[in-house]
Amino acid sequence: MKIKPLKTFKLLAIAGIASICSFQAKAQIGVKVMQMQPRGDIGNVYKNGIAYEVYYAIDYYKHRMRSKIGFFHSGNQPMADTFRTVNTTGSGSSMLVTPGIIMYEKLNMNGIFIDHSVKIVKVQQFALHAGIGLTGLFTKYKFRDGVEGSYISATYGEIGDFALGLRGNIILSYMASKNLLISAEAGHSAIMSDDWGTSYSHHTLGIGVAYYFKGIKSYTPVKTKHVHFNGLR
Repeated sequence: MKIKPLKTFKLLAIAGIASICSFQAKAQIGVKVMQMQPRGDIGNVYKNGIAYEVYYAIDYYKHRMRSKIGFFHSGNQPMADTFRTVNTTGSGSSMLVTPGIIMYEKLNMNGIFIDHSVKIVKVQQFALHAGIGLTGLFTKYKFRDGVEGSYISATYGEIGDFALGLRGNIILSYMASKNLLISAEAGHSAIMSDDWGTSYSHHTLGIGVAYYFKGIKSYTPVKTKHVHFNGLR
């Protein structure tokens, strides 16, 4: 049976959203800014870049566990304007070797992720979590390759992939107030394109802030009946 990564990810995403939204727990919304460090196949071409996450999360089991779903975006510039290659034509004694070039444009990655983490230790307002999650990314970049000094044989193209993989992270958080959570996070994502041809793996180092609000279950203030005693001194 052939596994279809995009369809599999959609099903897992729907299941993850349903499970998160079903909890009657304290919820939060947050944003995170990170340095994204390319690894795998993109690590030899693209520089470190800035990535962003916007997410919705809940704490449950007495704040010992946390589930999170959100959106991810990153943009990375190539390490150089031009990369030199070698082109060969023909074979045997008639083989011709000519210098070539390839030029890449900015790599954009956008997607969704689902994380689950557990609290390892808590000291006063500080807490350390470790977790693992699933991510699916849509990637896109443009390129041009050909023979150096000649535009006649140049090839222009655009590569767009759907990539699926796992992500792990360690999070140190500080509860600054009743509603405000500040965090620092280190993570790694092991991601492959749906044809298993390209690795989009990367490291992330980032800081984030989240705001706690009332959970899904609505809060109704308890009405108090006041009894007045007249004549008491």
